[in-house]
Amino acid sequence: VVWKSAVDSLTEARKYMLTSAEARTFVESYMRKVLQILLEQVPQKIGQMEKSCVQESLLQGLLICFDDLNFNRDAASGDCAVLGILAMILNKKMQFYKGSKHGWNNSVSGLPEVRTHFINKFKSMHGFGHL
Repeated sequence: VVWKSAVDSLTEARKYMLTSAEARTFVESYMRKVLQILLEQVPQKIGQMEKSCVQESLLQGLLICFDDLNFNRDAASGDCAVLGILAMILNKKMQFYKGSKHGWNNSVSGLPEVRTHFINKFKSMHGFGHL
């Protein structure tokens, strides 16, 4: 995984998604794959820079979802390509959030607080009102 490239590509996609067909195509065709790879990472097995890149990429994905929901205003019609991606970003079962159990004490190595932060961020932007 080229960590910084994920952040950069999602940042650029967000910047141009509402005005560029290429950015829209990237979001609809590749954003899910990029974020899924990042969400499969075990935080305990990657460095701090990599964790930061995962978190920033997920934040950009969340913001793209919000922007698209805000722009379309009719997610209930089923015409919103980002709903599945939003569900994946907020899914507590993703490896990055839940981690894996290690040894006899069953301590987990995930970062559930990152998911909680994203839920609170989406809520503070009134994102749930667009669903």
